[in-house]
Amino acid sequence: MDVKEQSVIMQSRPRICGEQYRGDTGGEKNESNINNFIIEITKIKKHFLSKTISYPDIVARNGDFVLITGASGSGKTTLCEMIAKFLPYDSGNIAINGEDIKKINVFEHIHYISQFPEHNLIGPTSFEDLKMWLEYSITMEKENLLIEKLKEYYLGDLIEKPIWKLSFGKKKALAFCVLSIIQRNIWVLDEPFAGMDNELSKKINELFVDFLTKGGIIIGTSHVNNLNYKVQNIELKGTE
Repeated sequence: MDVKEQSVIMQSRPRICGEQYRGDTGGEKNESNINNFIIEITKIKKHFLSKTISYPDIVARNGDFVLITGASGSGKTTLCEMIAKFLPYDSGNIAINGEDIKKINVFEHIHYISQFPEHNLIGPTSFEDLKMWLEYSITMEKENLLIEKLKEYYLGDLIEKPIWKLSFGKKKALAFCVLSIIQRNIWVLDEPFAGMDNELSKKINELFVDFLTKGGIIIGTSHVNNLNYKVQNIELKGTE
């Protein structure tokens, strides 16, 4: 198991359906907005052997969707991994509510979905994956609700199929199914719509709108801006 896989598994201690934002797993929903949140990315630089990337300053508050665009190699995935604390940055600062992320457990606030969905899946099957994210502390009634949730994400006939046998698109669906049931205030999503068919893309768009309306923050990457709702667009150039 490599360092990135270990880091992803560290996210498997979520607060499920918590006080501010509740996924649809059967608990009573709280329609109030997520508590006030702000993430600030300031003067970040990352050094590579052949170049240094200087990132623009970014400030995101409740209800913001920050879309990071740029050509391949411009540093989009690197920025996501630095925000999610999977990679260190060489200078600058990333803070959540004024606290340096180097000094806090960011997994209490951020859920990161890699462009490679298998990096986010920790169970042997779709159903076991959801249960592991819930730390197995669920009743039979909740198990039935999880099955319904898998059906909602077009995985109902694949519940017991080994994850390694799932297609790329189905793995992506499972990663977002997990996202829909755990509480985080900030979602960091690398190429979220890559490999999705139109049906799943529509479902994910609805998930995003619901989360943003409740006050969540999304930071996502894409080669182009083809979303149908207002975003804060940040284009990366890939150099200083």
